[in-house]
Amino acid sequence: MSFITIGQNASDLNSLSVNDEAAVKAAVDSFLVALGRGDVERVKALFLPNANIGSVVMREGVTKIYTSSFEDFIAKREAGRNFEEPVRTYT
Repeated sequence: MSFITIGQNASDLNSLSVNDEAAVKAAVDSFLVALGRGDVERVKALFLPNANIGSVVMREGVTKIYTSSFEDFIAKREAGRNFEEPVRTYT
């Protein structure tokens, strides 16, 4: 499962400084590590109230996009097993 963030124009991303880019990557990594370890309290601390979250799943050449409220996402995650999914490529 991969996670996506929407809300930046491509031209805005080109103007990010190296420090900004590193901070964004660190935030994504922090989220994925906490999520994978089942550290629900840490994950909750990374999001604002009433947040929505989206995920992209690619299986056998078919892409599916899912969105849900953060509360629903966390409720499902609490019942899940731990995982490790390092980011291979940032785009």
